Amino acid sequence: MKKQIFVNKRNNFKIAISILLGLILATSGCGDGNSGVTKEYRLNNGLKLIVQPDRRSPVVINQIWYRVGSVYEPPGLTGISHFLEHLMFKGTKNLKDGEFSKIVASGGGRENAFTSFDYTGYYQKWAKDNLETSLRLEAERMTNLLFSEISVEKERQVVLEERTLRVDDSPKGMAYEKLQQLAYAGTPYGSSIIGSIKDISSISIADLKNWYSKYYHPSNATIVIVGDVDPDDTFALVKKYFAAIPPAKEMTPFIPRMGIKNRSIRNDFTIVTDKAKTPYLMMGYIVPGLVQEAIEENVAEWEPYALDVLATILNGYQGARLESNIIRKKGLATTASASYSMTRLIPSLFTLSATPKSGVDLNELRVGLIDEIEKIKRVPPDEAELSKVIAQTLANSVYQKDSVAYQGIILGSLDAVGLDWRLNDGYFKKINQITPDRVSYVAKKYLDEDFVTTVMLKPKGN
Repeated sequence: MKKQIFVNKRNNFKIAISILLGLILATSGCGDGNSGVTKEYRLNNGLKLIVQPDRRSPVVINQIWYRVGSVYEPPGLTGISHFLEHLMFKGTKNLKDGEFSKIVASGGGRENAFTSFDYTGYYQKWAKDNLETSLRLEAERMTNLLFSEISVEKERQVVLEERTLRVDDSPKGMAYEKLQQLAYAGTPYGSSIIGSIKDISSISIADLKNWYSKYYHPSNATIVIVGDVDPDDTFALVKKYFAAIPPAKEMTPFIPRMGIKNRSIRNDFTIVTDKAKTPYLMMGYIVPGLVQEAIEENVAEWEPYALDVLATILNGYQGARLESNIIRKKGLATTASASYSMTRLIPSLFTLSATPKSGVDLNELRVGLIDEIEKIKRVPPDEAELSKVIAQTLANSVYQKDSVAYQGIILGSLDAVGLDWRLNDGYFKKINQITPDRVSYVAKKYLDEDFVTTVMLKPKGN
């Protein structure tokens, strides 16, 4: 349904934050019978702490979110945020290379990290008794990370191999990167999260140290803790390990560099590669999210929620329109999907993607997808269809609430782009205010064929 790709450290682990956001945005605010009230704290050095009790099992997840991702990177340093993420698992002043991970594993915990366009995050999930250890470890690598030539060069090769695997040898990865590049031409969002081969190869130890110094400090971080914990006791532990860490001497706040009015005009691009076995189609429209609603006068408060509903109508449940019409009735595709994220610093991409059925031309498939959009513009969905969407969203959110990790992701991802995590509490109220006419309205306003970016992937020789 809703997807925001971000590059993770190992095991090919990806979290699609926006999938989760659309599904569980309303799950973690005020608590229920098994949860206490979510609390926010702040240290004098600027570090923010968000604690959400969940006492259904004796586990805890500790996440630390740094407000830096690929959109912060200037030309020549693309991929440096992700590169640094890898190095955060190497040695520190008081921990040998690999010791951090060994400590987590010996305590029965799990750890990983992720880099996105807007932020970089790290987490550990283990028994609640290990929370203090988790905080001690994160404070250590926030302040004492080492940059040895051996570690940097080793991880450089790992990142280059990851680049090859995820993009250069992945036809869909190529298509997504090109779509992003064209739709956000002239902005940092046009750059790859993982970076270009040229930049990854040339990033120096000095570059990495400067990036670490500029962004990895308390005043640019938020800790999110969800699990069987007491908020006030948790705050005391955070103060113990983080209060003495100084804030940055100077911090330039990131300002979104693109508004809805700056969206790119229609752009079509075809990739022909021998790495593709089947054709593939991606289409992207620049649309607003919650950040744009907050700062742009021409975006109504309800519009991001209407776009969320629109994505769900197209591809949010079994028998949704793309599956029913594009795949089954018309037989144009074997797969078809729609995606949208409300939580990006600058306008989001509302994307349509599909794999054509054998013998179906990509242009024919493109026309079919556009036709589904045009139908919604002409005739708003009826109340029965809208009720299905709302019911499905509620069911999914209840299911996802079982995960303390996903609860933390919602809180952290909202905060990391400058939004109030309390938006979590009002999600269903906002969704329930969406009418059929509002769904039709945002389709007319934003899904304009004159402003769509299209990438076609074709196998070489076909």
